[in-house]
Amino acid sequence: MDIKCILNFDIVLRTHRWRPVGVLPYYQKCGSEDVKRHRWFKHVDWADVFLKKLTPPIVPTVSYEGDTSNFDDYPETDWKAARALDPDELKLFANF
Repeated sequence: MDIKCILNFDIVLRTHRWRPVGVLPYYQKCGSEDVKRHRWFKHVDWADVFLKKLTPPIVPTVSYEGDTSNFDDYPETDWKAARALDPDELKLFANF
């Protein structure tokens, strides 16, 4: 899981009713040291991370560059065709 995603989950879980979700308190800077000090990473030896001494929990078998065999198949035949947007609906996305 991406570090930003983990931090966002933590923020959402700890959000107070008076503070909107995603708004960081003034004392949180979210720098790398803040991430390292987070309770989810308290058992991580950051020197080992830097020296690449850790073994990942899952090591996928990769046969070639672009190998997607480790991902589930989602046949395109299962997709339902979506209707085309009318011109008024398309205008909503003019500057998107």
